[in-house]
Amino acid sequence: MQRESLARGFRITTKVGALTLEHEAPGVALLRVERAATGETMVPVFEALEPVIARHGSIVVFIDGEALESYDTDCRRRWTSWLSEHRGKVVVHVLVRSRLLQMGVNLVNPLIGGFIVSHSERSSFEAELRKARVRSRDHSAASRTGVSAIGSEGAGSLGFARRALRRSIHPASST
Repeated sequence: MQRESLARGFRITTKVGALTLEHEAPGVALLRVERAATGETMVPVFEALEPVIARHGSIVVFIDGEALESYDTDCRRRWTSWLSEHRGKVVVHVLVRSRLLQMGVNLVNPLIGGFIVSHSERSSFEAELRKARVRSRDHSAASRTGVSAIGSEGAGSLGFARRALRRSIHPASST
């Protein structure tokens, strides 16, 4: 396993695949996974996400799985465990192409509380990512000035994550 540092994250390459984790905005991360994902490659991902949750209280993780062809059982177990451990603090958006990944999302989502949003179209995935970046940056700017742009529950709160999930599931009710 080779790890390369990037300006906003890192890239891991193995014999079977690669992944890139980048911090897009405060409390927003983008994970791109190519070819195959293993449990071993998820360890540094979770280690990188933990301080974000500690600092912001929650995180919205976007997983670009369009180029993902397979994942091992250890990967699925680690994600299920990590998401269960952080229930209520994490919202996940997944771009899926393969039926395998979609089946995995469908299997895990009810077990952890239903906070994974699956996207089959890149356009809806990228639209949600743009919205999350803007909400996060608006909140960060408001926090610096002492004005709340989002309300009494800031971007780093459980409320922010829940509102992000509601907006992605019910876009018309995002007022």
